[in-house]
Amino acid sequence: MSEEPESFDEWQLEAMASVQEYFRRVSPIVSFTLRRPYTMSIDRFLAMTNESPTAEAFRRWGEFHNKRKQILVDGINSNARSSLAISAYNCHRIRQIDNSIIEALQGFSMRRNEVVAGGDMTVLNAEYQAFILACRRCLDQLTYALSALYKNQCVSFRRFGNWLLKQDDEIGVSRSLASIYNAHRPNFDGWLMKDGDSSRSIRDDLAHYRSISVGTLNVSLGGLLLAGMDAPQGAVGDKHLPDVVLGLFQQLSACVDEMVGNATDHFSSFLIQKYSLQE
Repeated sequence: MSEEPESFDEWQLEAMASVQEYFRRVSPIVSFTLRRPYTMSIDRFLAMTNESPTAEAFRRWGEFHNKRKQILVDGINSNARSSLAISAYNCHRIRQIDNSIIEALQGFSMRRNEVVAGGDMTVLNAEYQAFILACRRCLDQLTYALSALYKNQCVSFRRFGNWLLKQDDEIGVSRSLASIYNAHRPNFDGWLMKDGDSSRSIRDDLAHYRSISVGTLNVSLGGLLLAGMDAPQGAVGDKHLPDVVLGLFQQLSACVDEMVGNATDHFSSFLIQKYSLQE
């Protein structure tokens, strides 16, 4: 049993060491941190709220619009960031599982033209389903956050493009945000929201109607194939599952990066012009 610390300072040092040891042991198990390239615009937005020359202007804007301030900050820095990280984690896990399957089949003997198919795909299905929901959740949370730049609220990324052009645009950001939205929206059609040719997206099916699957595992001398994956028509082809979800994640992160970056630039200029103490 350790001796009692002789002074408050010693107790404080021991407490700090204990906390550090706790995080050293637990963090690798429960934590997942997005790499810097995926958070650059979110980090820049956070700096705008905390650093000169915009921090004081942002505080003054928040005095008049406290609810909108909380929606904006929490929505971008906490909610959208978290959902983006979760979708990245699901991507990472799908790649890990795929690698484990390949490793498990090393040395597996098969005849020419022989195919082995089937098996319970629950683990892969769980990650795939979680990934799809996290991607759409990220877009909707980002939409709600950015709508705090206006006097009204929007919670649906699918409707965000048209909604933007109907708002009183005091900050002067609507047209550029709508342009970015229109550039990225087609990447999510069929996956996260319905397009003009389909009644429902993969996300709609999962959220409201049925379970979705990565398909059936087929193994041959040519490698691994997941047949019958629930995905938009023509979106998968002969692509490997980890590459499919990585591609969608990269499109998601690019959309978040551009929209947050653009909003940060316009909002910073607005704050300096309207709420700066400098005359």
